[in-house]
Amino acid sequence: MATTDALAQAVKDAVDSNAELLDRIQGDIWSHPELKFEEKKAHDLLTEELRRVGFDITPSFVLPTAFKAEFTSFKGTGSGPTVCFVAEYDALPELGHACGHNLIAEVGFGAALALKQALEATTSISGRVICMGTPAEEGGAGKALMMKGGAFANVDVVLMVHPSALNDIAPPFLAVGKVRVRFQGKASHAAGFPWAGVNALDAAVSAYSSISVLRQQMKPTWKIHGVITKGGSAANVIPDDTELYYYYRAPDNAELEQVRRRMEACFQGAALATGCTVDMDWQGGYEALLTNTVLADTFREHAQALGANFSERQKSSRMVFMASSDIGHVSQRIPTIQPTYEICSAPNHSREFASAAGSREAQAPTLIMTKALALTGLDILRNPDLLPEVVKHFRERAGSSP
Repeated sequence: MATTDALAQAVKDAVDSNAELLDRIQGDIWSHPELKFEEKKAHDLLTEELRRVGFDITPSFVLPTAFKAEFTSFKGTGSGPTVCFVAEYDALPELGHACGHNLIAEVGFGAALALKQALEATTSISGRVICMGTPAEEGGAGKALMMKGGAFANVDVVLMVHPSALNDIAPPFLAVGKVRVRFQGKASHAAGFPWAGVNALDAAVSAYSSISVLRQQMKPTWKIHGVITKGGSAANVIPDDTELYYYYRAPDNAELEQVRRRMEACFQGAALATGCTVDMDWQGGYEALLTNTVLADTFREHAQALGANFSERQKSSRMVFMASSDIGHVSQRIPTIQPTYEICSAPNHSREFASAAGSREAQAPTLIMTKALALTGLDILRNPDLLPEVVKHFRERAGSSP
């Protein structure tokens, strides 16, 4: 029978002994990038390897390229908590794994396997370990769709990490919405009869400029970014049909609505000024990440004991990584953490970051994160006082969220 300290060591030893396997898996995913909802190769690779090491597999779980790998340990009385480690594996168009989802898959796989192997070494701890394969984080809201389909039912905590350019125990992943804006005017010859036309490109440019001016009055945590996706096709024709596409972000849904109203005024003003009509298609996005502080503190203790630095000084001295993720949807309903960890100085969604995500140098910090995440899961299973504290904190935070 393993002692408590021996169990923690067993977790770390399991990660080390599986390091070559984990590197091979992430390398295969990195070398074969697949876009959202098309991750068949990654799905098959991960499910085959998880089955081989003893997990019960549900392939194509809720979504065609999602999966659930499960291990249950019944020891003593009661079934114990359920700990879910998340694996992502979709890539970006043209850039490949420029957000490091190959490493997220590695950590999710490795942490679940290490915790499973540690539980097999004891006769005193009950619990369920899940590795949840979640496709389409990059714009597809895979986790939100899986949550709606019941994939996370009966899960007590959700644990994952995300590679980045800095270590942040509670990164401000923002709520995000999307809008597609269409201006319609009237075509006419741009030289012969310009007065007979109604210029939809002028409306698009006016709207774009208004959004740019709006940024001066925005809070630092509000973000708007967009492109003109359709602007006309001939220089001598007054454009009668143009389109813009925007993302907008804020720390929570209430502030997101404030941003939405300000943007709407810009679009309506552009239409009024140019005589065009405007149609706005406001689309759902991702909810903000609600970090569970109790889980985050537990993870921080393990990560720093392993040599990682999550100090406030480091966080304040570097640029804060403000993005959005579908893990936010999960975190608003189940206690969740998604710390970021440094693999390079390049920003996510860059070619330099894609190279770093597949590099040998990324493996050392990734294995530390794997150990820290698995040890956090172990604490949930073996400490009967920890999960109630996690749940209490979650209910307090979730209840206060707008």
